[in-house]
Amino acid sequence: LRMTKEKEVIIHHDPHIKNIPIDSLTVAEIKKIDRDVITLQELFDFVKKIEFNLEMKWNVPATDRSVFAQKVVDLVQKNGVKKRVAYSSFDEEILLEVQKLDPSAKIGFLEDKSLERLLEVGNVLKARVLSPHHTMLTNKESVKRLQSRGSHVIPWTVNELTRLKELVDMGVDGVIT
Repeated sequence: LRMTKEKEVIIHHDPHIKNIPIDSLTVAEIKKIDRDVITLQELFDFVKKIEFNLEMKWNVPATDRSVFAQKVVDLVQKNGVKKRVAYSSFDEEILLEVQKLDPSAKIGFLEDKSLERLLEVGNVLKARVLSPHHTMLTNKESVKRLQSRGSHVIPWTVNELTRLKELVDMGVDGVIT
């Protein structure tokens, strides 16, 4: 998820569209560049039954973290999809903002540097999902260590069948691909 110039929440992985920062554009301007980009509201209007993992991107300016969290949580609550939503991010501050607004929110924390940091921040957030980069998992013990606090372990980005099989053998609960 990303936030636009007018503080609308859109679904887009990268911080730029055609080398233009998303937070400098309105939704209308973005749709002129890429008509396939949709807002979170448009997604909720269209999809009525599936579960959502809303990854809140970490490069939102610090002053906008609370605004971004408020917008996303408001949309989730307004659309009655709270039971089907998990919030995830590399940015624990955004997730803490979500928890202030909704203490029962399902939280997932993503990490690419250290299992210790993943565990530490995961504990603070009481994260239901811990998502390390798949290369951080080297054996069954590393997976069990993360699962021992009651979290599901769902590594990212697993795009090779050989690595997927290794991770399944280690006991991961799922993968992000």
